[in-house]
Amino acid sequence: MRAIYNLISHKGSDLCYHSPAMKEHVRPNFIIVTGLSGAGKSQAMKCLEDQGYYCVDNLPPALIPELAKICHTSNITSFALALDVRSREFFEDLAPALEQANKMGYSPYIVFLEAADNVLINRYAESRRQHPLAPNDRVINGIIKEREYLQTFREEADLVIDTSKFSAHQLRGLIFKHFSASEVTSSRIHVMSFGFKHGIPLDTDLVFDCRFLPNPYYVPELRPLSGLDKPVCDYLYTFATYQQFCQKIGDLLLFLLPKYLQEGKEQVNIAFGCTGGRHRSVALAETISKQLAKHGYETSIEHRDVERNSTRQASFSGGNSGLYNSVSPVPAVECNHAAPTTSVHKTACVTTNSKTESTTQPPAQSVNANDVTSTASLAQGSVKEPPRLAQ
Repeated sequence: MRAIYNLISHKGSDLCYHSPAMKEHVRPNFIIVTGLSGAGKSQAMKCLEDQGYYCVDNLPPALIPELAKICHTSNITSFALALDVRSREFFEDLAPALEQANKMGYSPYIVFLEAADNVLINRYAESRRQHPLAPNDRVINGIIKEREYLQTFREEADLVIDTSKFSAHQLRGLIFKHFSASEVTSSRIHVMSFGFKHGIPLDTDLVFDCRFLPNPYYVPELRPLSGLDKPVCDYLYTFATYQQFCQKIGDLLLFLLPKYLQEGKEQVNIAFGCTGGRHRSVALAETISKQLAKHGYETSIEHRDVERNSTRQASFSGGNSGLYNSVSPVPAVECNHAAPTTSVHKTACVTTNSKTESTTQPPAQSVNANDVTSTASLAQGSVKEPPRLAQ
């Protein structure tokens, strides 16, 4: 039964369509998308491709049976074909080609897209393209000719969509909803945790900053653990701020996700970030993912940076005495040097990173100002009388 979608009201982002077929969810194995140039055939084909259809644009009708054979032998369950006036020379071959495809089990489901003349003219002006039937003429004349050529297609179409008041996203949402395999549809949700110090993921739609939450990193017993461990989750749940944040994020996503689906967005990537991506963001990502799964959403989860800091030493939390537990202790070196007869010098030697530094303290008793004592000679355990300056 042919269905015609016409936009009759537009309130905010909610669309109302005058057709009982809007409740139908069909999944034909062979779809033909045709209609007026500029009405949205490219957007419709992209949406069908995202739904698993093997899409071919502007294939000569005589090759449709060959395409059906290839899809059958290649285990391609469904395919879509775009036809427009560029193939008008081959239209006489369309009827016998569709009959052969029907015998092979591929019954065509025809989708016809159209729009008002003024809307099509504006779209051509924005794209700065010429109408295929009016390369050296006015666009309106090409539109009139095209309507005449495709009138038979419109009469035989199973689905006619007027896209005059549709945005590209709204058309995508309608195509997605109509050709969904089941009545209950939802976006696929990918939840990710990350650490801000390692960079924000580039392919996320929503990013939530968790760095304001209490940090289990500063609890010595929780530092070597991660947000996947129960003690970390139990610690975070002791704070009312964490519980409120989980509740508000869940409510926000349950409001937003249906709106994304309405615009034809089939997958939504959500990211939670903390400083290192090991404790807070991991625990929160797990909590939100489970909440969405309970509401029927298909979710997947990824913890990008949870293993980056897993090799940190647990002894690092033991105060200053444990800061260098992984470094072998360096024994202190005591140096005793002979002092000159005219003065007494004390030299202390400290070994750091296999280098010996010598510091010379002021003499305990008065020394002649003209005497210059070499520190290097003191470090070697010998003292030489420095030469006196000429008067």
